[in-house]
Amino acid sequence: MKGDPLEVQPGRSIFVDIYLAIERCDQFQRLCYYAFAKLHKKGTPVDPIVKEIDDVLGRLCRPSSDTRKKVYHFLHLGNKWVEIVEQYASIVQGVPQQLTGLVCLLGSAST
Repeated sequence: MKGDPLEVQPGRSIFVDIYLAIERCDQFQRLCYYAFAKLHKKGTPVDPIVKEIDDVLGRLCRPSSDTRKKVYHFLHLGNKWVEIVEQYASIVQGVPQQLTGLVCLLGSAST
């Protein structure tokens, strides 16, 4: 396999790439949580996402039995960041997409 399998790969799901970025303790974890939540349509099952992630992790010899739990955790954190950005946008009368940098600028927290 060419290159680092943990890097973005053509044809691979964006959910897999975001999941791997979070797992690698990327400095933009909050933004990854936010993106994960924005990309996942509320009310739809996470089964396809979990399967894609497990498929990739299995090929990397790092299967995880708690992928589903982590996906739900990422979505929970991401939805909190979506709420924060949307609330801030309503205060400053801006568009949430223009304010996502706020996620990176806020002071240190648990996520």
